[in-house]
Amino acid sequence: MSIITKIKNRLRITGSWGFALPMAGILIGIIGVACAVEWYAGWRGIHEYQSPIVFQMPWYEVEPTILSPYSDLPIKTEEEIMAQYKLAPVLRSIYFLESTAGENDGCKAEGKINGFGYRQHNSEWKCYNTFEEVVEVVNIWFEERLSMNGNDIAEAVCLYNTGVPHQSSCVYSQNFMSVIIDRL
Repeated sequence: MSIITKIKNRLRITGSWGFALPMAGILIGIIGVACAVEWYAGWRGIHEYQSPIVFQMPWYEVEPTILSPYSDLPIKTEEEIMAQYKLAPVLRSIYFLESTAGENDGCKAEGKINGFGYRQHNSEWKCYNTFEEVVEVVNIWFEERLSMNGNDIAEAVCLYNTGVPHQSSCVYSQNFMSVIIDRL
């Protein structure tokens, strides 16, 4: 006769108690083992052997330096970058009208730059890595448009802003003309 059967017969356990009682015993046994292991781990932590020899790596303070072939070159300002181009007054004026000379550049949140509003509209939002890159792209765009339309700056500026070709005048071109006169 098994031990569980003997206990059942002595206590006269019937029904679902026949399964619950052995499970309770197993649970109490598991808890007891867990407590014993925890006690042993705590005791061992206090009495653990520690060696008098301690191995440590030496600690050195290192100053980070960036080595780049461009680090010795002087940093150009935005004005110096735009001044390299034949259309510098146009570039300065567009830069001022589109982002108040970079103050309201929507690409700054991404850590990039545009400032000229070039390729920024509902279906596209283009940002560039460097100011030189965006100035070059905008300069090329204006050179191509001016060579195609007979150097009509008002038409090129309207096309730049609205995307509508063959406009001889628009509100943006009027603002542009007032700004470019101040920038000359």
